[in-house]
Amino acid sequence: MTALYWGLEFTKVLGAYFVLMIVYPSFLCRRFLKGKSLTFRFGFCTTASVLGINTVVLLLGLIHFLNPWVVRILFYGPLVYFIVTKIMSGNADLPMLLRVLNGTFGIRQFLLKCGKWLQRKSAGILKRGFQRIKGHFVEYGLLFVLLAFGCMYFSYGAFQDYSYGFGDIYPHNQWIYALTQGQIFSDGVYPEGMHCFIYAMHTLFGIRIYSCMLFTQGIHVMVFLLSAYLFLKEIFRFRFTPHFALALFLTLDVVCIDSVFGMSRLQWTIPQEFGMYAMFLCPAFLIRYLNTPKEEIRLPQNKWGKKLQFLKKAYYNENLLVFMLAIAVTLAVHFYPTIMAFFLCVAFVPVLFSRIFKSTRFVSLVGAVLVGVLIAVVPMAGALASGIPFQGSINWAMNVINGVEGAASGYMAPDGETDAAGSADGQGSGGLENGGNGSNAGGGSGTDANGNRGADGENNGSDATVTSGADGENSGTGNADGENSTAGGKTPQPPKEPLLTRLKAFFLKEADALYRAGYVTLYKEQRADGFLKMTALALAFFVFCRILAMLLRFVFHRKGIQAGMFDHYLSLTLSTVIFIGMYCAEALGLPALIAGARLCSSIQLLLTAMCMIPVDAAFTLLAVLLSGAVMKTAALLFTGAVYVFTNMTGTFHGYLYYELTRFNGAVMSTYRITETLPHNSYTIVSPVDELYQVIQYGLHEEAVNFVNECTKDDYTIPTEYVFLFVEKHPLGYAQSHFFGGPSWLAAEKYPALYESNVSQCPAIITATISPELAEPPFYAFPISSAAYSDLLSRTVVESRLQKWCDSFEKLYPGELKTYYEDKNFVCYYFRQNPACLYQLAIEDE
Repeated sequence: MTALYWGLEFTKVLGAYFVLMIVYPSFLCRRFLKGKSLTFRFGFCTTASVLGINTVVLLLGLIHFLNPWVVRILFYGPLVYFIVTKIMSGNADLPMLLRVLNGTFGIRQFLLKCGKWLQRKSAGILKRGFQRIKGHFVEYGLLFVLLAFGCMYFSYGAFQDYSYGFGDIYPHNQWIYALTQGQIFSDGVYPEGMHCFIYAMHTLFGIRIYSCMLFTQGIHVMVFLLSAYLFLKEIFRFRFTPHFALALFLTLDVVCIDSVFGMSRLQWTIPQEFGMYAMFLCPAFLIRYLNTPKEEIRLPQNKWGKKLQFLKKAYYNENLLVFMLAIAVTLAVHFYPTIMAFFLCVAFVPVLFSRIFKSTRFVSLVGAVLVGVLIAVVPMAGALASGIPFQGSINWAMNVINGVEGAASGYMAPDGETDAAGSADGQGSGGLENGGNGSNAGGGSGTDANGNRGADGENNGSDATVTSGADGENSGTGNADGENSTAGGKTPQPPKEPLLTRLKAFFLKEADALYRAGYVTLYKEQRADGFLKMTALALAFFVFCRILAMLLRFVFHRKGIQAGMFDHYLSLTLSTVIFIGMYCAEALGLPALIAGARLCSSIQLLLTAMCMIPVDAAFTLLAVLLSGAVMKTAALLFTGAVYVFTNMTGTFHGYLYYELTRFNGAVMSTYRITETLPHNSYTIVSPVDELYQVIQYGLHEEAVNFVNECTKDDYTIPTEYVFLFVEKHPLGYAQSHFFGGPSWLAAEKYPALYESNVSQCPAIITATISPELAEPPFYAFPISSAAYSDLLSRTVVESRLQKWCDSFEKLYPGELKTYYEDKNFVCYYFRQNPACLYQLAIEDE
C-alpha cells in the first residue's frame, strides 16, 4: 500500500506538472503557436508558464488579492469560456447547453456527446503529432528513453526515503504555505518563481505541498535535459550527437564530493535547479535568432501583420521572444541561473561577434534583455517599495562574491540562519540555499584555496606566503636589521622583466591554478588529464573542420556548406573552461560569483558534451557517405555502447543521496493521521520536521518543548488527539544517506568518497534510547537545531519522551495506544476530552 500511495502521488504531480508546463500554455496560446516548430513550442511553453504564474501570483499578492478561488477563476476561466463558446457555437457538434439547462436534453446524452467530441479532438491532435514526428521516430524514441532513464535516476530516492532530501527544502515549503495564506515574500524578497509554480499545482489540482516538493524536481529534470538537448542541437551537426552527450552525462560517474553534491541537487526541489533549464534555453534561442536571416522572419498572416512590419525592420523574430522569456525565468526563479546563462552566452560571443554587434540586431538584443529583466524584477521591486526587506540568504550570496571564508565553497550558512531544526523560517541542515550539503557536506571535507580537499574543513595547503618580485622570486640578501643593502648603501632595484615575460608568467600561474583547483579537484589527476586532452582535441577538430568547411565552400563550391558551420565547437569548449574557472574563482584571484559546488552538474554536462565533438565530426563525415538507415542504426548502437562502456570500465554513475531527517514510518504515520482525522483535531509531538507535512491539517508540538514543559507544574495540549513520535533508535540527523537499488540504474559507490556521517541504504546511522539517559537531573533543551542534529542530544530527548510515555501508561492504564511501530520508530497516541484535558506534567510521578 505504501508503494501504491507514493506511486499515485507521483502520478498526480506528473500530471499537474505536465498540464501547467505544457498543456495549458499550448491551449491558451493555440493561435499564436499554430504552425510553429516543436522546438519553439517547447521553449515558449516552458518559459511562459513559469513566468506567467509567477507574475500573476506575485501581483495578486502585492494588491492583497491573492486567494485560491481568484487563482482558480483566472486559470479555469479561459477553459470554461472556450468550452461554453464551442457548445453555444452553431458550428459545434456538441448539443446546445441551453437544452440541457431547460431539461429538453438529457445529461447522459450530453456527457456522451462531450466524450465523443473529446475523442475526435484527441484523435486529431495525435494524428497531427504523428505527422510532425514522421521521419524522426528513431530520434525522438531514443530521446524519450534517455529522458525516462534520467527521470528514474533522479526520482528514485523519493521512493526509497520519503523525507525531504535537503534542509533548504523546509523554508521553501514554508514560503509556499505562506502563499496559500495570501502572503508573498513571507521571509523577505527572494525569487519565488518555483514557489508560485508549486503553489499553482497545489491550488489548482489539490495536490499536497509535501508531495509536490518531494517529486517535482525528479520530473522537472526531464525539462532540464530537453533544454540541454536543444542547446546541443545548435552546436552539433549530426542530429544524434546530442543524444550521445546526454547518454554520457546520465551514465558517467563523478569522483569528487562537490560533484556528488551538485548532481544530487538535481533531485531536490530547490529554486536554482528548478531554473537551470532556462540557462540552456538562453544560448539555444540566441543562436537560433542570430542564425535567422532577415527575409525568413515570419509575422502573423492577418491584419496585425501589416501593423507589425516595424518588428521585421528591428530584426525581431519568434526566437528572440523565447530568449527574452528565458532570461526572465532565470531571474524570477533564482539569481544563479541568470549568472550561469550570461557566461554560457559569453562563450558564443567570439564566433557570433559580427552578428551580435550588427546595429539593428544589437539594439533588439539589448531591448529583449531589458524587457526580460523588467518582467522578472517588477514584482520584487514592488515588494521592496512596499517595505519588505531582502531575504537573509542575499547576504550569504554577497559573502560568496566578497570571498568570505567558507562561503564560496558552499559550506557556510547565511546570516541569521540556523541548522535544520532551528526554526520554521530557517529550517535545514545547512542554511537556506547555502551551497553545501549542510551539517556534513562531504563527510566533513572542505576545500582549500587551491581546491584541494581536506578532512574536517582543514586547509591542505601551506599557510605561509611568499613575496615575489617581477618574476615571482624574492631577490637580495638581508642584513642583521632585515634590510637589503649594497656596498654603497643603496638598495638595488630588481631588474624589470619584459612585458611578454611577465604576461607569460602570469598566464602559467593562472593556468596552473585552473588545473589544480579546478580540473584536479573535480576529477582527480588521471581524469583531469583526460579532459584536458579532450579539450585540446576538441580545439584541434574545430580548426580542422573550419579549414575543411572553408575548402568545400570556397574552393570546391559545395552547396549547403557554410564556412562557420563548426564554429560552435569552439564555443562549447570555451564554456567548459569558463565554468571551471568560475568553480575555482578564488584560486584565480577572482570574485566567486557562484558557490563552486553549485556549478558541478553544469560542468559535468558541458564536459561530457565537449567529449562528443570528435564523435560529431566523424558522424557528420560518415553521414555524407552512408545512408540514413545505416546512420540511425549506428547512432542507436553508439548510444548503447556509451552505457556498456561506463559499466565495463567501472565509471558507471552511482546512486545519489538524501540528507536523511525522518524515518519513513514517521512520514507515513503523519500522512495517515492527516488523511483520517478531522482538521485541527490532533497534535503531533515530534521533532520539527513533521511540521511541514502537517501544517495545513493539524497542530504540531516540538518534542523539545514537550519534554521541557513536562517538568513544570502545569502543561496541557488542547486537541482531542495527541500523537507522540518516539524514535527507538534516534536518527543521525542529516546524514548523507545513499540509495541502493538495481545495478542497471546505478552503482553503490559514492559513500567511499566520504569520511563520516554517511550511510548506504538499507543501513542508517542511529543510536539507541535508554532509561539511564532519561534520568534526572534534567536540563532544559534549547529549541534549536542542536537538540536534533546532535545525536547525543537527540537520544536524550527521545529517551525522555519514551520515559514520559511509560509514566503516562502507568498513571492511566490502557489510555496510551500504539498507532504504528517498526524497529526504529513508534507512534503512540491518546484521546482526551477537550473540555477536560489530561495533565501532562507527570515527569516526576
